[in-house]
Amino acid sequence: MFALLLLDKRYRVLHFHKTPNSTLTTAYPRDIIQRALRCKASTVVLARGFPSEKPRCDRTEVKLVKTLKVLLALADVRLLDHIGIARTGYMSLAERGQL
Repeated sequence: MFALLLLDKRYRVLHFHKTPNSTLTTAYPRDIIQRALRCKASTVVLARGFPSEKPRCDRTEVKLVKTLKVLLALADVRLLDHIGIARTGYMSLAERGQL
């Protein structure tokens, strides 16, 4: 499951978009940016469900998130975090200093 949380400048929720059969690697950056611009969001939070016990991002996913952060910045939209959620907890790239 992949989700996109679109926020305004005060971090109020403008829109929540969930795609059950999608992941960050199958989501198109263009679609994410278009949704953010359509909702006039200034901030985006990405979230992904992990089927395993522990949420872990591989190097490819971290690289994709960093690329998306740069692309969103070009549209004047801030990527606040990428959160992975599993049965036993969560993982935040921002908390880990990887964003």
